[in-house]
Amino acid sequence: MTQISPEEALLKACALQNAIFNSEHFSSIATDERGVVQLFNVGAERMLGYAAIEVVDKMTPADISDPQELIARAEALSLKLATPISPGFEALVFKATRGIEDIYELTYIRKDGSRFPAVVSVTALRDPTGGIIGYLLIGTDNTARKQAEEALLKSSALQNAIFNSEHFSSIATDERGVVQLFNIGAQRMLGYTAIEVVNKITPAAISDPRELIARAEALSLELATPISPGFEALVFKATRGIEDIYELTYIRKDGSRFPAVVSVTALRDPTGAIIGYLLIGTDNTARKEVEEALLKAGALQNAIFNSEHFSCIATDQRGVVQLFNVGAERMLGYTAIEVVNKITPDAISDPAEVIARAKALSLEFATPISPGFEALVFKATRGIEDIYELTYIRKDGTRFPAVVSVTALRDPTGAIIGYLLIGTDNTARKLAEEALLKARAAQADTMCRLQASNKELEAFAFAASHDLKAPLRVIENCSRWIEEDLAEHLSGDARENMTLMRGRVKRMETLLDDLLEYARIGQPTDAKYAETIAGDALMHNILELLAPQGFTVNVSPSFAGIQVQAMPLQQILMNLISNACKHHHKKNGCIEITVEDAGNCYAFAVKDDGPGIPAQFHSRIFEMFQTLKPRDQVEGSGMGLAMVRKNLELFGGVLQLDSAEGKGSTFRFTWPKQQQIRNGPREAMPANDRC
Repeated sequence: MTQISPEEALLKACALQNAIFNSEHFSSIATDERGVVQLFNVGAERMLGYAAIEVVDKMTPADISDPQELIARAEALSLKLATPISPGFEALVFKATRGIEDIYELTYIRKDGSRFPAVVSVTALRDPTGGIIGYLLIGTDNTARKQAEEALLKSSALQNAIFNSEHFSSIATDERGVVQLFNIGAQRMLGYTAIEVVNKITPAAISDPRELIARAEALSLELATPISPGFEALVFKATRGIEDIYELTYIRKDGSRFPAVVSVTALRDPTGAIIGYLLIGTDNTARKEVEEALLKAGALQNAIFNSEHFSCIATDQRGVVQLFNVGAERMLGYTAIEVVNKITPDAISDPAEVIARAKALSLEFATPISPGFEALVFKATRGIEDIYELTYIRKDGTRFPAVVSVTALRDPTGAIIGYLLIGTDNTARKLAEEALLKARAAQADTMCRLQASNKELEAFAFAASHDLKAPLRVIENCSRWIEEDLAEHLSGDARENMTLMRGRVKRMETLLDDLLEYARIGQPTDAKYAETIAGDALMHNILELLAPQGFTVNVSPSFAGIQVQAMPLQQILMNLISNACKHHHKKNGCIEITVEDAGNCYAFAVKDDGPGIPAQFHSRIFEMFQTLKPRDQVEGSGMGLAMVRKNLELFGGVLQLDSAEGKGSTFRFTWPKQQQIRNGPREAMPANDRC
């Protein structure tokens, strides 16, 4: 008979770890063949209060079980199976050693001494020859079901208690098995309404018929009495006063199936006569899936060692390579025959990094660690999970970054018999990180250049403005001199032309001022950019500056409750209100200005009842020098809405126009509460900044 080595058995057990530790709702405890705990999942830690390090290689599940119940279980099994069974771990797993499915109730004891009832499923873990190499005990906290059951049994008004639970299928029958109560949990799990089953069926009708036959045969054999494969098979133990919890498959109304754990209790009258039965079931799908995953996990070993995407290197306790999988061959360029029994993993690792790691660990653990294989596995020898980055060196001398996970392999006594190093090629992530760092550096350099260019442009704009305004002032002064000194010689047309000339000069000066203002947006050299102001005070300042004539301006009271950054928001609102006034086609028009708190931003709206903006102009209206009317019919430079858009893009706001010809216009925009100038126009905002 081929014997499985302790190393291979432990490698299989290691493969179980990922599946086991995925569940927080089941206590999954795996032991070796002697019952010593090898795996203790997060569900077990949560339920029992121990950390895995406190129990692995130190305790058996009997140490967390009620000792009196262990004694009673051992006595009952000894009597039932006609063989002496000791009241310890053997009592918990004896049936499993015989290949008998075993699900039982017992009391678990937490680290703090408190207790809770558990339903435990036990499976023997076997090697390919069928030899037992350990046991898997999967438990669920049965407190809720026990409390529900006790409440139901103690209550004279069973119906109210039964129908209060959505998480348990509670089915009460009469003494013949005909359903009398079918709670909302049963309706939810099974898909029937109560009216469809009460006084019409027995629970056998919703159970897998093949499982009923098998259960009847097993009970007939166990109890040496013929039992029919119907409702009797479901409740026979309960008729004998034996606590009965079993697994079976329930069938829903739509024909779909799910595994259930069912507890059966006989309901008795004051004389002890049975008047019915109570079957409380829980959907066992999640636990079955976990259990099946765990049982199949033994197959993970082959998958790991056949994988081309992981380098799996197993060593003996000295560090000499014993296993070198196809992934390691592909990544490192060696064949297994070139390294097995010949090298240690530090021979394929960057020596400088190994030395640095040894120094760091020596300092961390205050103990000298040699700069070789010991540095790679030291944490694992202490039972500490260890995942680190280092550089692997291929056979051809090329290098690549790897992420390596190290596990110590131990024999049943806990002695280290080797190490398992699983590595992945980290090149792609490293390249991505480097590309990101380069991109950020390039972005920072570009921003520095842009800021320098902006300063140059701003200086140029100021100089150009001064140079352009100087002749404009000369023209304006000359026109005034001519009009004042030669007034008696000027005709009416000449005077009108002088007035027109001064108007055009004024328009040019306004355009230059607006161009300068547009260039300044996003250049917070003025401390005013950091100033905040109450919303109502801001609106008072704006309306005082604009002094709109012939319009009613309604400002919502909600402005009184906000604090905003003054300068850029004042620019935006002034331009939108001014735009509404300029393009309004009727006297006594109305402009409404509102604000709402929208979480991480404010939502503003400026609404007018003017002529509206045709749809074909919506995409162009925010560009520079765009107007809906001929230039000489509109005041201003045509820069106002362009400034609005630039301010919002740079400060992280979002702009929206709702308008149609003849129906007025509403300009909506969001304004972040936390201000930060963006790196440039149209830059995407972080998700948590968007409104």
